[in-house]
Amino acid sequence: MAEMNRPSVRNTPDDRKCLSGRNDIPFSHFDAFSGNLPDGSSFSETASLLRKFGYSDLLIISQDTARLKEKIRAIVSEGVPLSFRTCAEIRVPDAGKLIGKVSSARNNADFVLVRSSDEKVMRAAVDSPKVDILIPYENGRTGMINQIVAKAAADNDVAFAFEISPLINSRGYRRARYIAGISEMVPILRKYNVPILLISGAGNFYDFRDAFVREAIGQLFTLTPEECRKACSDNYLKMIRLADMKKEGRYLGNGIEITEPETTVPGTETPGSSGLSGKQMTETSEPSSGTDPDAEE
Repeated sequence: MAEMNRPSVRNTPDDRKCLSGRNDIPFSHFDAFSGNLPDGSSFSETASLLRKFGYSDLLIISQDTARLKEKIRAIVSEGVPLSFRTCAEIRVPDAGKLIGKVSSARNNADFVLVRSSDEKVMRAAVDSPKVDILIPYENGRTGMINQIVAKAAADNDVAFAFEISPLINSRGYRRARYIAGISEMVPILRKYNVPILLISGAGNFYDFRDAFVREAIGQLFTLTPEECRKACSDNYLKMIRLADMKKEGRYLGNGIEITEPETTVPGTETPGSSGLSGKQMTETSEPSSGTDPDAEE
């Protein structure tokens, strides 16, 4: 039997920071683990197997946000061959309790994830720049979104994550309803370029699904093959870079970041230069098409 082709590996930038300290691992694919944290030895064995299956990164999701990073560091202290990020999962009964929990969780994890199918909670989550991921599924129910929610998610760089485990663990009408619920969200999210993540939602090692399976299932949700590929790799890498910018205080909003200016030799400034030193604010959006008032005499 011919060996199945593995996904191509894409190298990461030199400034990629990982909790496990494994900045030398080329980025390929990631997945998320949301079960109870095992002890170091068993977790090390699991991570080694995931590495053999082509994974480079693992997102560890936990509702126990207190000292989450310290617990993860204790687990991966044996030199696990994966790059790790921590994600604090938040579940609230109503939107009024969300903001306080998000603020406290922000200091204990690399990412903040909100899980809810309630329309008001989802709206509050995408309106917060401190939230990184939203899973619109809870207690067997898929939430409903509109264009206002999608626009807010795009403006605040909140990614939508869709899990594979509810699809695999359900049958009949429940499975059809889950597929239909996500399929209704995809066109709206696509319209506003909201990043999408496809994750296994694994609670143990046997729940993990490799990138090939997740990409195939993603097409059931009406995602294109290219969107499925990005949902299993590129979108997560962009989310890491964005989180690093937020921590360094270089992120001011969608498309706007603070960058270091190019070094200018004294005496070589061009006419009209501002002469500003230090950090500058740059905007990555399209420049306005208006007429330059200085060009008219």
